[in-house]
Amino acid sequence: MAMTMRKRHKRGYNDIVDEMGGLPDEILVSILSLLPLKEAAATSILSRRWRHLWTSTSTLTFDSDIMLYFDPTKSFKSETSKYINWVDSVMEQHRVPNIEHLKISFDLDESRAVCINKWIQIALKKRVQILELDLLEWGCFFQQDRQCYKLPRRLLHSNRDYIGSLKVLDFKSVAVDGKILEYLLSSCPLLERLSVYDSQKLVKLRVVGLSIALKYLSIERCYKIKSIEICDAPKLVSLIYHGESGGENLNSFLIRNVPLLVEVSILAEWMESFFKAGCLSQLEILRLYPSMRYEKYLQFPPLANLKYLELRVIAHDQCSLLQLTSVMKACPYLHRFVLQLRHFTPAFGGSLIKMNASKSPHYYLKVVEIAGYRGQTSDYEYVKYFIENAVELEKLIINPVKWTPYVADRNRIPKSISEVKMEDEARAHARQHVREKVPSNIEFVCI
Repeated sequence: MAMTMRKRHKRGYNDIVDEMGGLPDEILVSILSLLPLKEAAATSILSRRWRHLWTSTSTLTFDSDIMLYFDPTKSFKSETSKYINWVDSVMEQHRVPNIEHLKISFDLDESRAVCINKWIQIALKKRVQILELDLLEWGCFFQQDRQCYKLPRRLLHSNRDYIGSLKVLDFKSVAVDGKILEYLLSSCPLLERLSVYDSQKLVKLRVVGLSIALKYLSIERCYKIKSIEICDAPKLVSLIYHGESGGENLNSFLIRNVPLLVEVSILAEWMESFFKAGCLSQLEILRLYPSMRYEKYLQFPPLANLKYLELRVIAHDQCSLLQLTSVMKACPYLHRFVLQLRHFTPAFGGSLIKMNASKSPHYYLKVVEIAGYRGQTSDYEYVKYFIENAVELEKLIINPVKWTPYVADRNRIPKSISEVKMEDEARAHARQHVREKVPSNIEFVCI
């Protein structure tokens, strides 16, 4: 036995490489494509056969840890140069005629347009299917008057014979306007996913045309947008629109003839547009973002087919969350309910205005999740409501971490000491007081 263990420990990289040596190049390349790009490139030192294998991968994702763990002792300019040189080197060495997925993820603004244009052109000529430009505005910490990269129309027009392969487009901190998006939608017959995050050039969005293949549309943090028109989009399944809180700039939201639309994430104010379009009855997944407080939800329309509901609520510490029970009654076949809370405490203080909710059994509700739980009376009584009324409840999740409006902000904004302390106290409250109320047949999870 000891001899066997010693033999196993002696196995090193050479043994593994030898064992994989019998595999065809196609399989090895497929394996390498699952690795981060830098790790895939590192395999070039294993042997002569492996030297160029990594250059045949069809997935090129240029992620950089500096965006999450920036060392202020380093020069941001030098780190940018390293990143650009890395992308240039890989793109020049890439040997196969096709790229399935290209992702550029770094703080690159309009000053680096020549480099970005070159990478996009290479990818387009190699019939790229998934193109992600993740140029998040970390530059606001290091430079003044940052100008987002502008995707030039001439780049698209000069490569119009190649853009037809695009299936997914994801733009973050890229200045794209409505004309460019309309051109892409009409010129890319395979384009199924379009995501635009933080474009200050997007003012008017039109998704119109029976020939459009788009299934998933996401528009977030485009604060200057004034009108959205989505009509005759027969394949659209999912729509996300999350703009400025309150949607002050958006003055027109028209939606019509979207027969397959079943998933919507939107500000509560614009629910009326879906009501007018006759879309509410077909929805199965709904996420609502508030502008003010949860009073906006009290006049909730019937949603007979809804299975998943997520409410993001700015909760007034003096008002009872039990007012939200009217929402639950409007969704009789709900399977999962997620409430994400951000508490607002008025300067004048005061005590909770209590109320009692009438007993209202929910026969289909299986999972309830309360995020942003603080252990206050309002939170606690709302959790008890579900324990008592969700007769088929299988799982209760309590998460003291408050919701953050934008995914991209979650790794940027550090938590304060007081916030961490508040979360720890809420977690302790849930484990002590909520757990004892939960029947043994319900799974209790405190994150």
